[in-house]
Amino acid sequence: MSYLKKIGALFVSSALLAAALTGCGSSSGSTSDTGSQAEGGDGNYNISIVFKTTSNEYTQYMIAGAKKAAEETGAVLDMKGATSETAYDEQQNMIETDLHANKYDASWIKFYENTNDVLKTSTIIQLDLCKKQVREDNDVIGYAGFKETFSGQKFDLISIDAPFGTPCYIYARTDILELLPDCLKKDFVILLDDYNRKGEQNMIKLLKEKLEDKQIEYCEGIYSGNKDTFVITSLKYKFLVSL
Repeated sequence: MSYLKKIGALFVSSALLAAALTGCGSSSGSTSDTGSQAEGGDGNYNISIVFKTTSNEYTQYMIAGAKKAAEETGAVLDMKGATSETAYDEQQNMIETDLHANKYDASWIKFYENTNDVLKTSTIIQLDLCKKQVREDNDVIGYAGFKETFSGQKFDLISIDAPFGTPCYIYARTDILELLPDCLKKDFVILLDDYNRKGEQNMIKLLKEKLEDKQIEYCEGIYSGNKDTFVITSLKYKFLVSL
């Protein structure tokens, strides 16, 4: 954990898991034609839940249970789902709409700090999302002010798992390229999640170009499962690419 220093938590701050936490809000209850339902108590937490669909009986049981928990805890819920389990575009659009709303990070950070012992040597930094141009791609999702925030610092471990990699047409998760190779210590490890996607694969090509331009030797490896994770290290840590 000491390796994370000031950069580690940044790369997960935009991840939307089963439920995303957002800021305090007023109590409300409503149902719309889009399958979105809001329910809440005193507004301590605002939670967004995206179901595959809200039309089947099993989901209705989950919605009822979530409403009951919200009444007991004072949470405000925004529950929504597609018109059917196979309406994949509709499901993806709901998730991407929540992610693009840029409203979850601050409360996620507060929740994390209140429920975990954050090391004194670690700092969680929130940056807004924006679109950037990387070579021929002018629709790359990135973090505003990333280079200015971390310039002049050096890291031995960099873990990249954000921002979300879709929809990215050519490149994804390219912010780190703005700092390389100056941000690396002599011995380093870089991890990139979701390497099975083209955007991340193309980003790694650019990353390796930067290292090679400065004649920095490296080792690389891929760990595969449901998704792929790419690992690139200095020679000292080459054992990490073949565990």
